[in-house]
Amino acid sequence: MRDRFAVPSARAVRLEEAERQSLEPQQVRIRVRAAGVNFADSLMVGGTYQVKPPFPFTPGLEAAGEIILET
Repeated sequence: MRDRFAVPSARAVRLEEAERQSLEPQQVRIRVRAAGVNFADSLMVGGTYQVKPPFPFTPGLEAAGEIILET
């Protein structure tokens, strides 16, 4: 399990543990070392962005890190 920020509703953001998902072919898993928070993320959390992921979701459009697993 790893910690992640989750948005369970348009009025809440929390840090919770989540199970690692299995990888599909040609996917990679990265260890995130840095992540940006930008205006689009705040719109998604508020439910006003043009893309509206179903709740709960983990916000974030930018990340940098190292590949730790490849399929």
